[in-house]
Amino acid sequence: MEQLLKYIYHRLTKEKWGILPLGLKNGKMGLALFFALYSYRFGNTRSRKLSIEIFHYVLSHRFLLPFSILSGKMGLSWSLSLLYQKSILEKDEIV
Repeated sequence: MEQLLKYIYHRLTKEKWGILPLGLKNGKMGLALFFALYSYRFGNTRSRKLSIEIFHYVLSHRFLLPFSILSGKMGLSWSLSLLYQKSILEKDEIV
């Protein structure tokens, strides 16, 4: 499993995330969530920096998102809530 996650991580770091949609499914939010969870699991600082960079981008464009779980604001909220519940994201941490 660890080897598969590392393979996925290396593939995703080569993605041009700027062209992806904002949402959770197949988008920037899903990518940021993966990088945050990967960083938490493996202590990878590069992954942490990538997740924060992408989160900043998505949060600054959140007004463009519809109200849906897979491609919108509900997915963004769910992702941030998950990271907070797992203590990956602190309550007062600036994302």
